[in-house]
Amino acid sequence: MIHAYIGTETGYAGYSVGYEQFFDADQPNKPAHTRLQVVLPAAKRGALIEIDLIAVRPLAGEHSP
Repeated sequence: MIHAYIGTETGYAGYSVGYEQFFDADQPNKPAHTRLQVVLPAAKRGALIEIDLIAVRPLAGEHSP
């Protein structure tokens, strides 16, 4: 699951490019994701985007359904 907090239009475009790089049309298992445009406190230091990501991988020898 991905939560993306985006502070600028540039950050929004960059997030979309990055998301498509890893989760393109051929990827059958896309994660749930939320994109929100917000005021980022770290924007004064140059931050364009903040991302929270939760990922799970199968244990060795197990296969996902």
